[in-house]
Amino acid sequence: MTPTNTEIYIALSQILDAGALGYPVSKPGGVAFNGDGTRMQGGFTPPDEGIWLEVEFQPNSGIDNGLAADDDVIPNGSFTIMVMARPSVYGIFPVSSAAGDVAALYPKNKTLSGLVRVSRSPQLINLPKQSDRFGIMVSVPYSG
Repeated sequence: MTPTNTEIYIALSQILDAGALGYPVSKPGGVAFNGDGTRMQGGFTPPDEGIWLEVEFQPNSGIDNGLAADDDVIPNGSFTIMVMARPSVYGIFPVSSAAGDVAALYPKNKTLSGLVRVSRSPQLINLPKQSDRFGIMVSVPYSG
């Protein structure tokens, strides 16, 4: 049976949680966790110092290779983790190192749920610098 988007998101999120990287994490829906994995009360506020992660789940339209109307659709999409910091506190090297640690959690072909796997090695993309933050996006593509 084809996993649902919820099952895929849970699998991707659990990998990040199990990685225990020690950074505060903001997840979709305003759910936030401290660097020690405990849930933050009152939502997420980026720290004044240090690195933090912001997560987005982006399921795309599934791939429909079937001929029959009731054939399964192959799920695909991306799980995006933005590794963020304050410009006056950290340079790019600690952020780049943290982004590499995040990417290492999702090697190509890692099984997520059912037949769904990480389809390519994660891509690291520099985000446009803002006055109060900068970062690197780690994009984890999945399909299956």
